[in-house]
Amino acid sequence: MPKYQFFCLLDSNRKKFTYLDMENGSFLNEKQQLLDQGFEVCDSYILASTPQEAIDKFQSNYVYASQDSTVRINRFTVKRPSIEAIF
Repeated sequence: MPKYQFFCLLDSNRKKFTYLDMENGSFLNEKQQLLDQGFEVCDSYILASTPQEAIDKFQSNYVYASQDSTVRINRFTVKRPSIEAIF
């Protein structure tokens, strides 16, 4: 299942966002371009079958907690919870 990483403009309250498919070969280059333009990584990645499903999950504040990372929620970094998803 594809992994999507979402990026938000600072101080946009998650209203101005874009996303990248993390399996795309140009992901790291495109990510750096977004960071250079003032976007920040929003949350952890989202697993979804389609881009629209990923957007729907993002807009509902769904967060997938990866096995080996912390989760970034609204600019605060928290330790990875023991559950798979936070709603």
